[in-house]
Amino acid sequence: MYNLKDLEAILQGKSSLNQIFDNNRIVYVDNHTICKYIDGKITPTKEKCYGIWEQDEICTNCTSHQAFIEQKQIIKLQYFKNNILLVISVPICINEAPYVLELIKDITESMVFQDSIHHENCELRNLINRLNIISEKDPFTDLFNKKYIDKQIKEDIRNAKKNNENYVLALIDIDKFKNVNDTYGHIYGDMVIKDIVNIIHKHIDGRDCWAARYGGDEFLLVFRNRTYEDVQRCCKLITNEINYKSYSRDSKKFHITVSIGIYQFNPQRDTYETLIDNVDAKMYNDKNKI
Repeated sequence: MYNLKDLEAILQGKSSLNQIFDNNRIVYVDNHTICKYIDGKITPTKEKCYGIWEQDEICTNCTSHQAFIEQKQIIKLQYFKNNILLVISVPICINEAPYVLELIKDITESMVFQDSIHHENCELRNLINRLNIISEKDPFTDLFNKKYIDKQIKEDIRNAKKNNENYVLALIDIDKFKNVNDTYGHIYGDMVIKDIVNIIHKHIDGRDCWAARYGGDEFLLVFRNRTYEDVQRCCKLITNEINYKSYSRDSKKFHITVSIGIYQFNPQRDTYETLIDNVDAKMYNDKNKI
């Protein structure tokens, strides 16, 4: 994290970093507003950080929130108007408020693979976007992974507190999944996982909820601005469909059951850690009823 003296030097164009980077800016993390720093004071503008990319909403690979939440420097590549930009987000704290310093460098002409695919701009853009997505997805199920869980839930609970919104988590665990692998083989175990993921996708619309693979046979469902009762109904549909589905191998039929825990975030007492612990405990309470 930069100290105030380093920050002032960069913003005044007196730092050696100004010779390396083309642009810099301060972003207020809570609402993605670009700010000016003049005479030791932060002044918000009417611009949003994603406006530089000519977008109307937050970037799916937003690094400003991630950098501040994780309190470390985050680097990404951004494709914009046939150029490749290197963006470095560095958390800074001014008057106890959350800000990020973004350093931006156009590296289009200095890419080592320029000659081979530089002119295939569409392919290069898709490659960069895909790499950003892949880093946060489980390769087998294509659900979000634990890296995404850690980043997104921390951001979600900040927004839930700020906007006084409901925030509910559900954790699904396949009962006795090891027996499936041991009895019917890992190919059938994989088939079960895929089926459960497909069922989850049927009931998760992606607008106010998302799903992630929490463990080998555990799936985390996250619901934003949905009531506890709405989440219960959704999870009931998912578990019923899973529990009543049958599989067969060598003329032998078998069924899968799942346990599920549902927990609503309490903004007065919950942290990221207690939120995860509580939904985990709820799931094990359900499993112990079997």
